[in-house]
Amino acid sequence: MGLNCACSRKSGSKDICTPTGDSGKDDLGTDGSKKETARVLWSRPVEFILSLIGYAVGLGNIWRFPYITMENGGGAFLVPYIIFMLFCGIPFCYMEFTLGQFTGLSPVKAFEFAPLFKGKYFPHNLATTLLRITQSVCFVGLGWAMLIASSVLCIYYNIVMAWVFYYLGMSFRWNLPWKSCNNSWNTPACFSYSEVVVYVTAPLPYVFLTVLVIRGITLPGSSIGLEFYLKPKWEKLLDFTIWTRAAVQVFYSLGPAWGGLITMSSYNHYNRKFNRDAVLLPLICGGTGIFGGLAVFSITGHMAYQMGIKDVGALMRNGPGLAFIAYPEALAQIPGAPIWTVLFFAMLITLGIDTQFATLETMTSGLMDLFPTTIGKHKILFTFLTCFVEFLLGLILVTRAGGYYFQVFDWYATPTSIIIIATLEVIVISYIYGAKKMFTNAETMLGPRTRFMRYFWVTLWYLVTPAFTVFIFITMLINYAPPMFTNGEPFPDWTSVFGWCLASTSIIPIPATALVEIYRNRHSLKNLLKPKPEWIMATAVRYESSKKQDVPLEDGLSEKVTGSGSI
Repeated sequence: MGLNCACSRKSGSKDICTPTGDSGKDDLGTDGSKKETARVLWSRPVEFILSLIGYAVGLGNIWRFPYITMENGGGAFLVPYIIFMLFCGIPFCYMEFTLGQFTGLSPVKAFEFAPLFKGKYFPHNLATTLLRITQSVCFVGLGWAMLIASSVLCIYYNIVMAWVFYYLGMSFRWNLPWKSCNNSWNTPACFSYSEVVVYVTAPLPYVFLTVLVIRGITLPGSSIGLEFYLKPKWEKLLDFTIWTRAAVQVFYSLGPAWGGLITMSSYNHYNRKFNRDAVLLPLICGGTGIFGGLAVFSITGHMAYQMGIKDVGALMRNGPGLAFIAYPEALAQIPGAPIWTVLFFAMLITLGIDTQFATLETMTSGLMDLFPTTIGKHKILFTFLTCFVEFLLGLILVTRAGGYYFQVFDWYATPTSIIIIATLEVIVISYIYGAKKMFTNAETMLGPRTRFMRYFWVTLWYLVTPAFTVFIFITMLINYAPPMFTNGEPFPDWTSVFGWCLASTSIIPIPATALVEIYRNRHSLKNLLKPKPEWIMATAVRYESSKKQDVPLEDGLSEKVTGSGSI
């Protein structure tokens, strides 16, 4: 990404690096304390929104969305999905953009705020003080939880990308292997149970999707699949499991509570007008998933028509492999199929890597914020080591039982941990830090908002979004069920133990960090009620430096650039 830098010095004070760039080095202030490395920023407004689309629109929308929709009643699933995208997706985006841009920090450091409650609603007594301390230290670990959740996602996301690489290689044949049924791996009904990712993050993929949709709806029998997809079975809405899966899909595809949105917004200029992005991103994300579903279900209807199956739901046993079957099937129906197939899977690889960049940046930037003088000086080496470790951890998913391990990862790592993290995040920001205070922070960067907009966003953060997330969390616990084989039998009991251990890896940091903070401040528990000095310094420096920008550009950016320039 193109990023810029500028630094200045105040008389008799330490160096202050403005949020327009990167000093390129770690240094010490005049008092001998460590000076934070200035954060590099997006050099153009369009880079931020394109990076957001590249991060959010893709794997969750085109590969995961179709089979989750099919498994949960088809058109009925779209109703809770749209509701959660509007009342959870948009508020979470606005909230995380505010936090990231206001602090200029990664999730690991951005949650190091601790409000000192005042006023008639918080009487000063021992019980209240202990409650404040417990609340204050618990949310510091949220950043660590997001970092670990992103690292777990990278493990099995790499495997999906490996499938795409395989299919790209197989596409360099004029006679595509999936066009015939005489392969050794074909099932008796000529279906494959493998899986593939279809990743859509930039304008070019929409061209491919449009081609697939047009071709799909013109195939015989496509109406069977489209009817299943677009005609809701309203009785399905009484099943709370569908609502849970819809909420999980929103968090999986859009990316809140993973840390990526906070990380990327932390590279914004302080005065960037992100309010439009917070609304635009969920609409693009949700719209892409629904549009991609037209291609998948029209082609699935055609496949059911060829097999003489009237119930499209009978094909849902293919699970994660549904999109893998549908997209190659559509490409095989287009003249010059091998060329289209090569271009399509090559595009998926580049877009998948784009998401990996953003997810990996969440991990590396968090650790570099914690250790700027060690990791920060060796970013390339540290990034390589991180990728290598993720590669080794993913080897378990390419064993003979790798498909089942993958299902366990997808069943436990995503729904359980992310819903818990999201629930805690919205409670922490809305009730502990304060929804009104968070909106005031947004106004500091965006300028004054109307009274209606203040009430609108504060109401969403304070009432609507927490109610939705708590409802989903409780429903998820009540309706828990282990993953199933295609014949309906549950996975062995040990896989449930493994899955819950996997989910807990991103939850344990929250209480663990709380205990560490209490131990560190055991001689002065009042410190637990105050923001950490680094958090105060980061927000103060970004605010002061924003006032030094002389030439305002569109979206509040500055043309004044000195120092290292673009990198």
